[in-house]
Amino acid sequence: MDLHVIFTSMLMFALLIVFIFRQLQPRQPTRLRFYIMPVIAIIVAYERLPRPIVPEIQIIEGILSVIIGIGFGVLQARYTKVYHVNGEWLMKGDWKYLLTWLGLFAMRMIIMVVFNHIDHGKSMVVEWIIWAEIAVVWGVRSLLLMLRYPQLRSVLARPKNE
Repeated sequence: MDLHVIFTSMLMFALLIVFIFRQLQPRQPTRLRFYIMPVIAIIVAYERLPRPIVPEIQIIEGILSVIIGIGFGVLQARYTKVYHVNGEWLMKGDWKYLLTWLGLFAMRMIIMVVFNHIDHGKSMVVEWIIWAEIAVVWGVRSLLLMLRYPQLRSVLARPKNE
């Protein structure tokens, strides 16, 4: 494996760990978290699609990953607390929320092993599927939190300086 790929993978993994642990700290709901991040993940997934034709095995893996992503998005919405303190809306994940991320990683590894084994033992990471799965998890979580806490719509609609 190329040193550049190893370094990039380690850096991305470290950033992901930081990002996940930040979810356990109280933070303000923002348009970035609710709208922009799922859209960015969809765009990146689209850009990473194999051209000109997506292999059938990747389509099957992608569908399975999206279904799993919906489930984990539901769980993350369930374990994200949204509350009002001193006139400010905050959100925070708990240890169960952290477990949803760990479960999602475990499922991703299992799926990669199964589908790489089916693909004649080739070791490959299908980035577009990972990004699609992330988009689904973030999107479903955002949608369900907005449905559960309708007041978030007005919080997210306000300009940042209010």
